[in-house]
Amino acid sequence: MAGLDGYPLEPQIVAAWSRDAAAEHASIASFARFTLELLALAAPADLVLASQQAGHDEVEHAVACFQVASRFAGHKLGPTALDVSGIELARELGAVTAATVREGCVGETFSALVAEARHAGAEDPQLREVLARIAQDEARHAQLGWRFTAWALERGGNPIRQIVIGELEDALRAPPSAFNPALRGLPPRTLRAYGLLDEEAAAAIEPDLVRVIGAALDQLRGPAAKAVARAENIE
Repeated sequence: MAGLDGYPLEPQIVAAWSRDAAAEHASIASFARFTLELLALAAPADLVLASQQAGHDEVEHAVACFQVASRFAGHKLGPTALDVSGIELARELGAVTAATVREGCVGETFSALVAEARHAGAEDPQLREVLARIAQDEARHAQLGWRFTAWALERGGNPIRQIVIGELEDALRAPPSAFNPALRGLPPRTLRAYGLLDEEAAAAIEPDLVRVIGAALDQLRGPAAKAVARAENIE
């Protein structure tokens, strides 16, 4: 295995980057599914195009992460066959919206924040370049999630608003964790050098995510939104 000068390379580090690569590989399928769902809902062309671009981004993320993992492992690593047997298309607006809030609005915002934090600690040029690209792309994917949600709200009104609020409230109650428990015990400085997060750095991400979710909830619960909801219920 080939580590960074001055920093030990533990097997957990190789495994962490391999795990990232596999997750990016799986995200290709997620955006392929989302594109088909957008088509099924007759969504605007700009959303369909953005979803296809996001899928292309995930291909590049997977390739880049496997290259990093291969470098550290000392031999070529790549994806295994992806099990897509459990992937089903949602054809109803509420179901697609719920999934998009979870995976897009919350999940991609979280991924962008994680990549930014990892980039800030990394010292190696290759790692910094990969993480900077991922952070930028994931932020754009999060914007796609919010754009779709805004369109769904216009189309579905108060029932969709309640679905979005419920998903965001769930995310506030149980925000995702940015720390990989398999890395516990490794020196924080070593983890940062390899573009990974120690527990303290990972914990610092949660408040930023909570602020984003909280701001969205405030807007959805605002006076104007409540007035529209009351009018829709009266009708």
